[in-house]
Amino acid sequence: MAGSLENSLPLQKQWEPPLQLTETASVDPTFAGRREIKYVLDRSNLDLARELMESRFERVVFNRPVSVVRSIYFDTEQLATCHANLDGVGRRNKVRLRWYDQPLPDEQVYFEVKWRRSLVTGKFRTPLKLQRPLADLSYHELRRGLQAVLPNNSQALARIYDQPIVLVEYQREHFMCQELGLRMTLDYDLVFYDQAGTMRPKLGMGVSLPSLALIEAKSVPPAPRDLSRLLHPLGQRVSRCSKYVHGCVQVGRIPGSSTW
Repeated sequence: MAGSLENSLPLQKQWEPPLQLTETASVDPTFAGRREIKYVLDRSNLDLARELMESRFERVVFNRPVSVVRSIYFDTEQLATCHANLDGVGRRNKVRLRWYDQPLPDEQVYFEVKWRRSLVTGKFRTPLKLQRPLADLSYHELRRGLQAVLPNNSQALARIYDQPIVLVEYQREHFMCQELGLRMTLDYDLVFYDQAGTMRPKLGMGVSLPSLALIEAKSVPPAPRDLSRLLHPLGQRVSRCSKYVHGCVQVGRIPGSSTW
């Protein structure tokens, strides 16, 4: 009798992660250990910056000449990653989920761990395929899915930094100089979306930072240590300028600071 009752019960559907690995996670060998320098510009200098970079570097086009980059940054409830950045901690990590050219993606995302060891930075990237659109996933499902499919080292950080803090959006143009071992990006039109208290990733009403433009230079030897001369006569200043920290300020998670 017990056996027949057991056989009549419906089988419970096995849980499947809402995202899957599409290929092996990787470190770009060219930029596994790189120097990253950020030059802060006023938005009014954007056209001059683009003109200089087009004349001195090779433009790189992926899907389109100008990419729209969006990333959800994860942290602890105490914003440990944000405060480590503000305090200039020499060994630190930053965790984010990134995608391109879609408001909220339907298929492809990348889980990234960006690390810093004093003056050297690097990035460990895991390509993932969504089984359902990101807009349909709760953060609970997303966290559970990431911890199910990520490689061990990224999985451990996803478990520590599991709170969605801010979604950062900006326009990006890509340039490179193979001879000097340089990658250059021009970023502008930053918008920040607070993720505090949200059940799932959302855009909604963002907070823009229209005055800021940014050139990021990623280099490995034998690239020149002083890259400012390549941008002359453009007026710029070197700054740490973390987009994530800017986002925390703009959505009110931490007090504003003239440093950022």
